[in-house]
Amino acid sequence: MKSIIQSGNPLVRLIGKTCALAIAMVAAGIAQAMPTVTIESVTQRWPWNNKIDITYIVADGQDLVNGVYYKVIFTANIAGQNYEIDGTKVGASVNTGSHTVTWTPPSDLKARSSECRMSAAVYTSDAPSGNDYMIVNLSDGSIAYEGLLATQDASNERYTNSTYKTDYLVLRKVPKGGTYRTGHSGFASSNSVKDWTTDRDYYIGIYLVTWAQYKKVMGASSASGIWAYTNWTDQYLTGGRRDFCPAVSVTWEGLRGTGISPTNAVAAKTDGTFYERLNAKTFDQCGVKGFDIPTEVMFEIAARAGSEKVYFFGDSTGTSEATIQLYSWGKISSSGTVTTKNGAYAGVGLKKPNDWGLYDTIGNAGEWLRDDNSLANLSDALDPWTAACSEESTDNRRARGCGLRLPFTQNYYKASFRFAIPKDKTLTSSNYSSDDSAWIGSRVVWIAQ
Repeated sequence: MKSIIQSGNPLVRLIGKTCALAIAMVAAGIAQAMPTVTIESVTQRWPWNNKIDITYIVADGQDLVNGVYYKVIFTANIAGQNYEIDGTKVGASVNTGSHTVTWTPPSDLKARSSECRMSAAVYTSDAPSGNDYMIVNLSDGSIAYEGLLATQDASNERYTNSTYKTDYLVLRKVPKGGTYRTGHSGFASSNSVKDWTTDRDYYIGIYLVTWAQYKKVMGASSASGIWAYTNWTDQYLTGGRRDFCPAVSVTWEGLRGTGISPTNAVAAKTDGTFYERLNAKTFDQCGVKGFDIPTEVMFEIAARAGSEKVYFFGDSTGTSEATIQLYSWGKISSSGTVTTKNGAYAGVGLKKPNDWGLYDTIGNAGEWLRDDNSLANLSDALDPWTAACSEESTDNRRARGCGLRLPFTQNYYKASFRFAIPKDKTLTSSNYSSDDSAWIGSRVVWIAQ
């Protein structure tokens, strides 16, 4: 790794205290296209919390088209002590323009010194900088960020190999400040049209959690004895690997925790459920937790990827079975044949993704959501972040994504289709061929604070 730029120094005022601040104002001095970085401001969120926002400007940023990537390293000097901030850990972009990243200092650090300096250096990198993707390492719980490549298609191709279906979780950012639609006139009584303006970023998995990822968190033997995992050997599955199929046959509480309410956050427990262990692992490694399954509003926003039509991928009328099959597994109505091999489910990421690079948001397996089914119309949800529940809560839970045995010609593949199932629903030898709603997996979400 080669450092190509170092920084220099003026003064900035930190909210709540005055700090002498080193501002990165450095010319590269190598080639004219090398990035330069200027730190504009450093603002602490004190007294509300100890997070520090760093705003900086990049000139002559990384060349995404030609695959020339950089990353930025910040160094905070507080009371004579240096603290290195790796830009890949906070999502710092080296694209041309103005950017803001948030640094959470060590819990024992009280950053109130009058001698607070910030400097920056830029290094070559083998991955694009930015925060469009959150990459969670399931081995050690570390978290890094990467930016989009030159096109969404190029980024899609980057994350479709087996490594990202086994050792890492890849989550795509849905940016704050956007206005996103859910619902459609065809679902007026249960999911009427509403536009949501988000006040925070959130990240959502590009795949449903696979069996390989589930075992990585829960232990190698965790799938043993689970009917959906042990029933088929690899040669019977589309895609050739059961480890790359969605982790179904795990109940809603089996993922989030026994006795937990839809409106409560998942705990961080080293001996708990998948999401409890995931939170414990990331919190222990880098102080980050909050991973969960999405609310229904969050799911539909992400599944639509900006579309306001009946189908996220096409026109509201005249969408053919052949078109739906490009994006989804299901049943061909004319023959009644399930499009997966032997009627079993398929590996993730084998069909076309939506415009934001999310795969299998319809078909293959359905997906657990955080909400129960007590709220009649999704448009009555409090906000995108809170599970939609009424005072008359139920033991049923919302799910989306339909499943692999439903005819392409029905409502199931429409972006606003929703259904509810018991929270203890699972796939068994007795219901796998007759009950499509038993094929339920989950997709990871994380809300930025």
